[in-house]
Amino acid sequence: MLDVLEDGAAKPTVAADVYSYGCIMMLLCSGLEPYHRLKISFHIIAARVRGREPFSEITGFEGDLKQLAQKCLSGSSEHRPSASDIAKLFKSRLNISKTMMDLLSKLGVNQIPKAALSTCASDDRGSISGTLKYNWLHGSDATVVAVKTLDVGDPNVINISKTCDMIRREVYVRERLKHETILGLYGMTTGFGILPSFVHPWMAHGSLHDYLKRDFSTLSPPQKFDILYQVANGIKYLHKSNIAHGNLTGVRSHRDAD
Repeated sequence: MLDVLEDGAAKPTVAADVYSYGCIMMLLCSGLEPYHRLKISFHIIAARVRGREPFSEITGFEGDLKQLAQKCLSGSSEHRPSASDIAKLFKSRLNISKTMMDLLSKLGVNQIPKAALSTCASDDRGSISGTLKYNWLHGSDATVVAVKTLDVGDPNVINISKTCDMIRREVYVRERLKHETILGLYGMTTGFGILPSFVHPWMAHGSLHDYLKRDFSTLSPPQKFDILYQVANGIKYLHKSNIAHGNLTGVRSHRDAD
């Protein structure tokens, strides 16, 4: 909790300022005020005296931003970050966000507002690593889509130039590809993290890895040959277009062979 004086009043320290900043983060990103479930001032005071945390859980954040909010709201003042570190992090995020928005406007790719995406009911079948399942509301239609977030590792050490090149390549290649075995691209959206996200058709059975992990024991030899044929046919199409499959994966794994 906050540092206090002997008479019980809050002590004006830099650590207390950071704690208050954590409350501001919660208000801006989740719409919740401290002790938002308590409506009577006396109950709030009693909760503080008992050492009750102002928020039952940290919501409205993802990844390292959630970690930052948790540190700001730490009950131990020495575990809270400095204002300088906080400002440095958000300055970096603002610069990256501006660069990404400028890039999207120049690419001319279809931009899908996050407000047009609504969460689907929980459904583990068909889940793909690095993607979220949403309903895309466009006009009077609704399409189930996969929102693929970009994985670039530590967001604090992002190479902006390489990331922009990766996005340009993915968009360029996806817009050129028209084949039944190649996942299409509906457009891009923002608001799922520091970088833009790709919006693809939803793969009901998940990736090939997920599908085989789930249904391998039920596959007959002809079905396995059919899968191998479809994969080979897709790769053939890519190679005829002078495209390597690695250009579709967003971030190339260090395990991929040359």
